[in-house]
Amino acid sequence: MTLELDSKDKQILYLLDINSRTSLTELAKKTRLSRESVTYRLNKYLSEGIIREPLLILNNGLLGKTMHKIFLKLSNISTEKEKEFIQSLKNNPNVVWAGSCDGIYSLVYVIKAKSALDASNLLDEINKNYSEYIKDQEFITLVTGTYYPRKYLLDKIGKKDFDSNIYENPNWTEASSSLNLDKTDYDILEMLSDNLRTNSTAIANKVKVSPDTVINRIKKMEEIGLISRYTIWPDVRKLIGQYYKVVIKLKNLNKEIAEKIETYARINPNIVYTTKDLGYWQYEFDIEVENPEQVREIMRDFTQKFADNISEYNALNIYEEHKYRMFDIRAIGNV
Repeated sequence: MTLELDSKDKQILYLLDINSRTSLTELAKKTRLSRESVTYRLNKYLSEGIIREPLLILNNGLLGKTMHKIFLKLSNISTEKEKEFIQSLKNNPNVVWAGSCDGIYSLVYVIKAKSALDASNLLDEINKNYSEYIKDQEFITLVTGTYYPRKYLLDKIGKKDFDSNIYENPNWTEASSSLNLDKTDYDILEMLSDNLRTNSTAIANKVKVSPDTVINRIKKMEEIGLISRYTIWPDVRKLIGQYYKVVIKLKNLNKEIAEKIETYARINPNIVYTTKDLGYWQYEFDIEVENPEQVREIMRDFTQKFADNISEYNALNIYEEHKYRMFDIRAIGNV
């Protein structure tokens, strides 16, 4: 059930979507509200569950990790056993995201791995206690992902002052040999993952360095592209209505077609994320809409514009997200 939000709420949420570490003072200035009003609204978003927490987006490719998505069709599984399976995903430091859905699949989750062999071993370990309930499974590798600002939060007036052309494109397939991170860097990333709005002084006290050191290290990780984005993890059901993940199989994907697809996604206010993939599905759209008819309209328009390229697509209604965490120090090993 969506919650009632006024234009100021939507402006704050849009600014946090672009950069969830934006200070209260800056949020107040841009929205022409008092600092106290912004604080009250932020607390409301958290207490009512509109946003679960701020979210740190990392380029895990720079940490030597590839990203893989597993689509499962479950069968003859009890509610208790399914909850147990989901809890195991939430507890696994190598699981980045997990969600339950309606459609051709029942459950989708994302893992990060050092290699194809590592991914295979992780998959075997995750599924071993639940293989009897897995009717079908599809495995794909994420090549790139692009995050788009949630422009549907802005009305025509708001777009004039708040619209952003920020698009992040983490590359999850290539590791970097130039990174030289140490335990302090990893501890900083862990603290940011726990609470993205933690200030540099609090982080410094925890990791036993100066605040300037924390600021400089975060800046370095931003500059090299390891830290890609500070955003929010909303409960889409409360924010707008429904969240769909549309998986797409193409006949002839090439660079030109990929650029046209990205352009299409960029100008659609309800498409908030895309991935280019290797596997049966070659593209994905994350679409946030008020109702099912809206996603049907988007895909009807998309299939008309790309009729010569689309072989198949399926819309998965993600009715519950269970986890979204891109960094977990337990997955790093000894540092």
